[in-house]
Amino acid sequence: MNEIQHSGDAGHASKCIQYTIAIAHYNNGPAIESSLLSILNQIDDNYEVVVVDNYSNDGSEKVLERYAREGRIRLIKAKSNRGQARQIALENSKGKFILAHFDLDDVFNPMIKDLCSFYIQNYQGYAMRVISTRKVGYWQGKHDNFIAPRDLLNAIGGWSPISYGEYWDIFQRLIGEEIYVWIHADLIQEASAHDERKGIIGYCKYRFAIMRSDYKAGIETHGEKGLAAQESQESLGREAK
Repeated sequence: MNEIQHSGDAGHASKCIQYTIAIAHYNNGPAIESSLLSILNQIDDNYEVVVVDNYSNDGSEKVLERYAREGRIRLIKAKSNRGQARQIALENSKGKFILAHFDLDDVFNPMIKDLCSFYIQNYQGYAMRVISTRKVGYWQGKHDNFIAPRDLLNAIGGWSPISYGEYWDIFQRLIGEEIYVWIHADLIQEASAHDERKGIIGYCKYRFAIMRSDYKAGIETHGEKGLAAQESQESLGREAK
């Protein structure tokens, strides 16, 4: 079993946490400070930020450790891929609701609290997917975050232990439960261009990693079936109004 190290927990012990922002992280040195601050500067004591770090070694780990010492995040170090890290964050969360797929190579507009209020007033109990509208970074407007009850995520088994496509996989299972809605919102302000995926070698490495991840999990997230599932997800469930 992988060793899991916790830090930065004491400051949250007496707080009544309503929302957990669950983050998987590995080596986002250039963007991590601006990304974290874009989250932390817009939330209050109703929120906690749980970061599961896969033993980063590019200097970003020192930034995370500093914020953990200051009590602004809870930091868990664990050998993990993205799906595993998101699951570890879920298992160690205190909030009634989970805000997921907030990656630390993105910068977020100040609308997290507004999205949570909209969710509570209109779709509490559902999983609400937030599709960002701004065409920035590698995905050009196809960034996804979501809000869902922690109990619901536990009931469907949480995240699959895969490195890529873990968000499509969990959306597909939520759709199957008929408790899935989606909304377009300008949540992402800046996003990574993922230069490491550009060029023939970089792209081939990326595609190979995706195929290996799908093979290990026994699912298809990016092949023909996976892409068809992605395209159908906006037509399934219903759009949040």
